[in-house]
Formats: sequence, C-alpha cells, structure tokens
Amino acid sequence: MLVAALALALALGLAAQARADAFGDTFTDYKAHGKIDPCKFSEQTLKQAKQQVPPDIEQYAPDFPAELDRALQNRTLGACGGAAGSGAGGDPVSPGGSSAGAPPTDPAGGAPAGGGAAGGPNATPAPPPIANAAGGIPQATRFRNTSASHTPVPLLIIGVLALLIVVPALAFHGTRWLGWEPRWIPGLRYSVGEAGYRAGGTWSEFADWLRLGR
Repeated sequence: MLVAALALALALGLAAQARADAFGDTFTDYKAHGKIDPCKFSEQTLKQAKQQVPPDIEQYAPDFPAELDRALQNRTLGACGGAAGSGAGGDPVSPGGSSAGAPPTDPAGGAPAGGGAAGGPNATPAPPPIANAAGGIPQATRFRNTSASHTPVPLLIIGVLALLIVVPALAFHGTRWLGWEPRWIPGLRYSVGEAGYRAGGTWSEFADWLRLGR
C-alpha cells in the first residue's frame, strides 16, 4: 500500500513538473531556432505551454504566442504524420492560415506567384515594384490650377488703388461736363488756388534769399 502511494505521488510530481516545463521547453526551442517545431512537442504540451504564457510576453517575445498557435494548429492538423483534420491535408499551416506546402497563387486566377524557378539558387530576383505615378500627375495639376486661380495680393492692391483714383476722377469730370457741382466746390477751388499762389510766392522769396545770400 505504501509503495503504491509513493508511486502515485511520484507520477503526480513528474506530471506536474512536465506541465510546469511546457512553456520553458517550447520557449527555449523558439529562442534557439526562431520557430517552434510542432513535431518536437505533443499536442498536450503545446496546449499547456499556451496556458502558461506570461502576461508580459509582448515585451521580450511578441511573436511567440502566434508561433505557438501555429505549431499547435499544425500539430492538430496532422503535420507530423498524425490524423489530419477534415480538408486539412498534410502540409503545415503558416501563421496566416494558408498551407505552407502550396505556393501562393495569383489573385487574378493565374499560375502560382512564385514561378517554377523562384526557389532555385540562381533565380533572378523580381524587380522592385514601381510606384504608380499616375496619381501624382492629377494631384500636381490640381495644385497648380488651385494656385493659379488665386489672384496675387499685389495685383489686388493695385486694382483697389486704381479704383480709388479713377472713380472719383470720373465722377468729378462727369459732374463738370454736365454742369452740376455742389455749392462748396467753387469756394474750395478758390481757396486751394489762393493757397497755392501764396505758397508759390513764399517759395520764390525764399529761393531769392538763398541765391542772394541775404
């Protein structure tokens, strides 16, 4: 009876230790190879490791949870020779959900995008994608048209000053041509003429004084 109890306790201890090391073993494999080999661990170990992922895993290994999910999915779908799920096939599943063994196909329904010689050692690298410049031309045209549609500020100032000068002059000459003027216009005209005459006389006397040295 005592031997059976000791054996049971030993078995439970080993199971608890294996459960505690599930995360450590899978994380060690991930740090060593950059990925988790689904055939190296059992499905139960991968599930236990997923439950033991610490909350701060994003700080030092943000891709580990996704890699653990990929390994568990591949293991569940029979990537290691086990029973595959319905319609899963035998190829491992990549993190994006597609089968790793099947080459990606063209979205337009053509041949696989990789081509037959894409995986060879001497395969010619694909040319870099050329940026579509068609969208830049209409944008530049719209910008140029928008800039040209705005009248420059100096032209606006000149136009306003011309209106302030031309409109009063036309109004003045129009009233003179029609023979109509306010009553204060003759007095103002006489006062301005008298002031100009006196200013001219004063300036002439000052010029004579400067010339004769008096």
